[in-house]
Amino acid sequence: MSATSPWPLPSTPNAFREADLLLLSVRDIVENQPLAQLNRPRIQRLLEREVALLPQLHGLFIYDRNGNWLVTDKSSTPPRINNSDRGYFKFHQAHLEDLMHVGEVINSRSTGELVIPVSRRLDDAEGRFAGIILATIKLSYFIDYYARFQLDNRGAIALVKNDGILVVRRPFEHVGVNLAAGELYREYITKVASGTAIARSLIDGQTRLYAYQHLDSVPLFALAGISESTTLASWRQGMLRSIVVVGMLIFGFSLLREIRTGIRHEAQLRRAHDDLQVLTLKDSLTGLANRRHFDALLPAELARAQRTGQPLSLLMLDVDHFKAYNDHYGHPAGDRCLQAVAEVVAMAARRPGDLAVRYGGEEMALLLPNCTEAGAFGVASVIQEHLCTLALPHPTNSFGYVTVSLGFAVHVPGQQQPLAADLLACADAALYSAKHLGRNRIHPPLPSPGLA
Repeated sequence: MSATSPWPLPSTPNAFREADLLLLSVRDIVENQPLAQLNRPRIQRLLEREVALLPQLHGLFIYDRNGNWLVTDKSSTPPRINNSDRGYFKFHQAHLEDLMHVGEVINSRSTGELVIPVSRRLDDAEGRFAGIILATIKLSYFIDYYARFQLDNRGAIALVKNDGILVVRRPFEHVGVNLAAGELYREYITKVASGTAIARSLIDGQTRLYAYQHLDSVPLFALAGISESTTLASWRQGMLRSIVVVGMLIFGFSLLREIRTGIRHEAQLRRAHDDLQVLTLKDSLTGLANRRHFDALLPAELARAQRTGQPLSLLMLDVDHFKAYNDHYGHPAGDRCLQAVAEVVAMAARRPGDLAVRYGGEEMALLLPNCTEAGAFGVASVIQEHLCTLALPHPTNSFGYVTVSLGFAVHVPGQQQPLAADLLACADAALYSAKHLGRNRIHPPLPSPGLA
């Protein structure tokens, strides 16, 4: 028999949803740049903070395309560990889709604990597989959780993957067993999203009255069962009342647990996720806005300029001979150089609406609403003057110090709003001209048919 479940089931979909939300947020940060260029100490501190906010989490991990550990929340990691043999890694290698994957219970290689892996695929800028980001959930979290429910001594509660693999069960046993051949799975669970059924257990042979339910947005289902003998005894004593009591106990513990967890963590999670949202819009090295933020804002600013009749300027700049600087001083010094230039660029973005951006590599940009050609030239001059004052040594630059080339474009609202690509192309062409003509100079806008 199958029908709507007579009692709410003891499931914890929020534990998985919260983990997945965290994966998505962290992924937005790390996919902004090649994984090899991650600021690992900073990301490690971020992961450590996020794990501390979710009691179900055992750890957070980032792996490259070869399965090598890049960053975790742990202060140290085992040497030369590779996880390309794990099922979750192979799944994302084989599937291009952006899917949350819940794996089978495994022993953590960092602590030895039994954990449930929840993972997402990482792609590079060309959409190719770049690695994975993984959250591991403590199996003990669910064991403790299910221990709170009051069932008869032959009752059972379980959390099962949609393919029939047992994730966790009370009594705690047979984790990883495939239940797909069982009557309950074959005749009921695969056919109806939720309901009840009397079926014989594939694990221990007990016949139980089960209630089951597939979890929304999580590839799992939960089930709870009371033994046939208890059901028959309850019938003689008033079966309906017994089922209602069991249902209320299950519902009560589930609800109290979720409420307690929600109250304890809601404010912290909101703040943490707000922080993550901010971080997804920032470049981790320089602190400037990142390309994602810029790409989202530029069309909106163009539309606003067209609507208000105000000019919009875009200033592009590039550190001169930066590869030679890196070759001479090394990449850590190159990073410090970019940070110093970024501070100057950020200082030049003085008005609330100005946006300083790390566009990519050593290239930066300034988006300047309500700014004329003369105003943009003035901002570019300020940047040059401050860099000259800083006088960061650059022996392979003919000027002897770190300089930048600058080009800009201005959209003066006309009859037709240009595409964001038109403004970008015009500013980029001006920047190229500045570099071609000798560097350390400002080049004004070049004519562009796309700009009014």
